[in-house]
Amino acid sequence: ILKQANPQITNSEISMVLGRAWNMETPEVRKKYKLMADEVKAELIKKHPNYKYRPRRPSEK
Repeated sequence: ILKQANPQITNSEISMVLGRAWNMETPEVRKKYKLMADEVKAELIKKHPNYKYRPRRPSEK
């Protein structure tokens, strides 16, 4: 939406706008999203209990 309204905006500028918007949210809204994230995380851990993140070097891709 931001990019459509302002095509020349960079990713770092979009990040700053979204960061400001997030910081202006009420604690209740932020808590709601934290709880949703925790639920998704718990579901992923339940589905994939042995998953371990192992980043690869660019040369390994």
